[in-house]
Amino acid sequence: MSVPTNADRMQFDEFSGEVQYRLELPGTGETVRAIRATLPTLGQRLPEGNAEDRAASLPMGAEWS
Repeated sequence: MSVPTNADRMQFDEFSGEVQYRLELPGTGETVRAIRATLPTLGQRLPEGNAEDRAASLPMGAEWS
C-alpha cells in the first residue's frame, strides 16, 4: 500500500466520517474495521469490471481487496 498524501488523507477522513455517521459507530477504530470488513466482501460479489471501477473511486487507504 502506498503512503497517502494529504489530499488522499482528507478524502479518507471524509469517507470514514460518512461511514461512521451513517452506521452510528462510536469511534474511528470501529469505523475502519467496518470498512475493511465490508469492502473485500463487496469486491467479491460485484462483477470484476464493476468492482475495479468502484475501487478506483475509493480514497487511498480504503482497501477493498
